[in-house]
Amino acid sequence: MQDKSLIPFSDHYHRIYGDEWPELLQFLQNHSGKIGRPNGWAVPQPDSCKLFDRKEPDQPAESENSMLDFYNMDKASALIPSLLDIKPGQSVLDMCAAPGGKSLIIWELMNSSGKLVLNDISQSRRYKLKNVLNSYIPRDRQAGIQLMGMDACKLGLRFSNFYDRVLLDAPCSSEAHVVRSVKALSDWSPSKSKQLSLRQFSLICSGLASLKVGGLLAYSTCSISPLENDGVITKLLKRKKHPCELVALNTHLGSETETGRIFLPHRHHMGPIFCSILRKL
Repeated sequence: MQDKSLIPFSDHYHRIYGDEWPELLQFLQNHSGKIGRPNGWAVPQPDSCKLFDRKEPDQPAESENSMLDFYNMDKASALIPSLLDIKPGQSVLDMCAAPGGKSLIIWELMNSSGKLVLNDISQSRRYKLKNVLNSYIPRDRQAGIQLMGMDACKLGLRFSNFYDRVLLDAPCSSEAHVVRSVKALSDWSPSKSKQLSLRQFSLICSGLASLKVGGLLAYSTCSISPLENDGVITKLLKRKKHPCELVALNTHLGSETETGRIFLPHRHHMGPIFCSILRKL
């Protein structure tokens, strides 16, 4: 029998996903979808990813140089930074950086060369982010990393046309968390997704304003709500206040959507993650 507190949530997403919804719901409730991604600064460096399926991931261990050997994260989430065509020496902004898994990958792609700004408005989350950096990256390889605590909606005004690449992993409904938390489920309503989409739109406008012409922005969420995914990107393209264009994602994984790709656990055994790439014109 379905929990009564789940019924409004389930009815809402059943209208969106139709016959797929029962299986998707089951995966949201039970699927792990995580990998242990090898740490590029661990010595010796692990040979390959650890795969976890429907169980709690192993805890990372300390390597010979005192760095943790693996970072546990969603498979699809680990893919996002590689879609940004990041190169050493660039200036890169991670707008909502905590907990830091994507930030670690970005710094590896930059070969610890250039400027990586990790922003998060929450002091407690920045503290955890700093601990992640110190646990995975040797101190002498962190010189180009800066932590910042601004409201990300204001970054575009302060750093206009400044960055080569921007990652916006936007705060979202995070339905996989909602269905596993009694409190989150009791607090859920369809209006929250609409409110979040407004915040997400402000964030992406700020991100584009901070980007150099020709630069790339990755927009991602861990939501299954079209309003927070394609809806945000479609609204942005229609407004034309920040001229930009869609960029084809360099992957065949996931499912194509109107403006990007979505990774759903019942289809792809990873996610949920949505991603879209934009180039500033």
